[in-house]
Amino acid sequence: MSPQNLPVATGTTVLTLSGTGFTPRSLVRWNGVKLKTSWESPGRISATIPASLLEPGAHAVVVENPAYGQGDTRFSGAVHVAVTVERE
Repeated sequence: MSPQNLPVATGTTVLTLSGTGFTPRSLVRWNGVKLKTSWESPGRISATIPASLLEPGAHAVVVENPAYGQGDTRFSGAVHVAVTVERE
């Protein structure tokens, strides 16, 4: 996942996730909030994080893979991203 540390309220930020099993229907959640997600390949997706969600602290990032047909939706384990305050 890149970046792993983000400064507070820097404007819209793109978070890139690498892994396996991503589909065009994969969805990234930031503390449970659905983010605009772009599928790049089965091993890479990216999500847009609005500045309003970049508050200091650790934030859980989860990938949701909705099932096709009648299967179960699958979720990844949570990965935590640190948002830090940059001092001037």
